[in-house]
Amino acid sequence: MKTLEKMSFSQNAQQIISYTFYILFAGYSIYKIIQTEFISTKILFIILLIIILGIALYSEYLKHLYRKAIKTIAYDLNPERANEQFNELLKKDVFHAYKNDKKIFDTLYYIDQMQYKKCLEHIEENSKFFHSSIDQLLIYHHTKFYCSFMLNDLECTKQEYNKLERMRNTKIKGAKVSPLFNWEFMDAIYLISRKDYKQSYNVFKSVNTDNMNPREKVQYYYQFGLLCNKIKEKNLYNNYKNKIINLKGLSNTCKKGEIL
Repeated sequence: MKTLEKMSFSQNAQQIISYTFYILFAGYSIYKIIQTEFISTKILFIILLIIILGIALYSEYLKHLYRKAIKTIAYDLNPERANEQFNELLKKDVFHAYKNDKKIFDTLYYIDQMQYKKCLEHIEENSKFFHSSIDQLLIYHHTKFYCSFMLNDLECTKQEYNKLERMRNTKIKGAKVSPLFNWEFMDAIYLISRKDYKQSYNVFKSVNTDNMNPREKVQYYYQFGLLCNKIKEKNLYNNYKNKIINLKGLSNTCKKGEIL
């Protein structure tokens, strides 16, 4: 999922811009403090400088903790450690800025740990949040689609796939919805649910994994590996099983994928 998982160049650039702004702001504030004649005004400026920079730097610290948790689940493939890190973030988040991010994070955590029923309960318990924007709604339906498939609820899988299809073709202000998920991977999963294994195989083969992070690759290798085993493609089956092993992940998906 690209919303939470892509540790991109833009994030690093944003950090550089933020810190540059803080340095310039601090420098300008110190200059104004030096130029001010009245002691009371100097003290006021110093207090304001400390408060503003303190809040800004603390916010950057929370962002660092957030990115650390996301890196742990998406790149280190350690959902338990990532969950601990996110809970530590929430304890320190006096602004409650990451409360809703945790709701999205939990969908990743439950799926990685193969707790699909609990994941469905989670999105229903937080249904209001997941229906509050088009991106959240996309996460809701995709999560429900995937978990229903893994629980072999094929009717719900079909219903959610149809909703996702409508969203895929919907344009908001002239643009399609954000590509938070790999649509081709979703198509391949749906075709498995319809027992169209040959077409699913072809769609899986067409998926470009170059832009996937390790977590996304594990999901892809796991599902494609299961399909290859089902249709007796033993070489590909062993190939994807070895790819999962080489990632050395600690999620339940990784562990089960290593013994496909």
